[in-house]
Amino acid sequence: PRHDFMFDLGGEEGPRMEGALQWTDGPGEYIRSYVNGVYTRDGGTHEQGLRTGVVRAVRNYIDIHDLKPRGVSLTPDDLREGLSAVLSVYHLDPQFQGQTKEKLNNPEINSHVASAVGANLELYFNSNPTTAKAVVTRAILASKVRRASLAALLQVQRMTAVIVSAHG
Repeated sequence: PRHDFMFDLGGEEGPRMEGALQWTDGPGEYIRSYVNGVYTRDGGTHEQGLRTGVVRAVRNYIDIHDLKPRGVSLTPDDLREGLSAVLSVYHLDPQFQGQTKEKLNNPEINSHVASAVGANLELYFNSNPTTAKAVVTRAILASKVRRASLAALLQVQRMTAVIVSAHG
């Protein structure tokens, strides 16, 4: 783990939420989510809200502090690269998809979680600029790796096409 922080995401309105975020050197993202203590294996609207809030907070930090790198486009996946998170939402009327409650479908939860995560993460970043800059640096590296990987794939495809046409 590189950086970790916990939030009590509760606000005056909406359901009670708790979350913990951590950026690691690992590839991709790992999110584990719960609704009323029930593990939601396939995520749902609360997980989408978490992703949206994280992306919004990192983008805002980049924009406010003029950290946007030249010639590098950062995708939402780049901004969440290395993220590990746990999210727990408590809702009076959860609407699940499937009998085994694998996925939450309450549309209003998305915006509640996105707002809470975004606001709390922005506050954290502004109070911990070293951590925020490390997360931004991680995202920039992820973008460069993604672009290099794509360039290598295209090169292999071109070489394969040349070999096939030479033998065809």
